[in-house]
Amino acid sequence: MPFTEYAQFANHTATLPDIALRLREILDDPATDANAIGDLIGIDPALSAKVLRLANSALFRFPAQIDNIARAVNVVGGEAIYMLVMAETAKKLQSQFTTDLVNNCMRLVLTLRCSVAQYISNGSYQYSYMHH
Repeated sequence: MPFTEYAQFANHTATLPDIALRLREILDDPATDANAIGDLIGIDPALSAKVLRLANSALFRFPAQIDNIARAVNVVGGEAIYMLVMAETAKKLQSQFTTDLVNNCMRLVLTLRCSVAQYISNGSYQYSYMHH
């Protein structure tokens, strides 16, 4: 693809949603706790519902119903929630753009995510509720 096409594509790309940027900021702050993350997530009802649904899924096998966002953050993890936000953003962007460039970028992102997931599942990565 010629440079001019890349430049034109860049002029029409979307930016990250504000919640993604703010979430990244508070996750990078060592003083952040689950309540602060929960307060931010609580601003977005759709994201709140997705986080609660994920925390209550069979994936986490939590013995009791989780009905509090901060508690869901403790179960799911801040980084996993960030990845959820990024996946939702990518899903929205993918429906807007169908060029080869986007498809190639999406393949690269999926490959990287699979590599990270495999790395974590091998037990090579120690994590806490803030960093998984």
